[in-house]
Amino acid sequence: MKAPIRLHHPGVLNQRIGQVNPTLNRSRKPTSIAAFLKKLWRGLLAMLIVNNDLKVWHERDRRGNLRWHAFDPLTKTSVSLDSEDDMRAWIEQHYYTGITGDRC
Repeated sequence: MKAPIRLHHPGVLNQRIGQVNPTLNRSRKPTSIAAFLKKLWRGLLAMLIVNNDLKVWHERDRRGNLRWHAFDPLTKTSVSLDSEDDMRAWIEQHYYTGITGDRC
């Protein structure tokens, strides 16, 4: 006959784990005010500094196929294409020729 399973309160379990591994007994230090202010400042700077450059990247899908993506923050236009050549053609047509605005 199997012994019954005993459920423990998470604090009891952590205490037992801490007895085996004393490094787990250390409590996490709360984030310091300086770290919080630094994170807040970086967030504010990111909102204030607007980057209007065309963003282009590629990624692979589940099957391993390469897919190219672009996003134009000025016009809020995005495109996904199957090849680098198609992406280059799209950039030439829509980005450099001024169809989406005066960029040059």
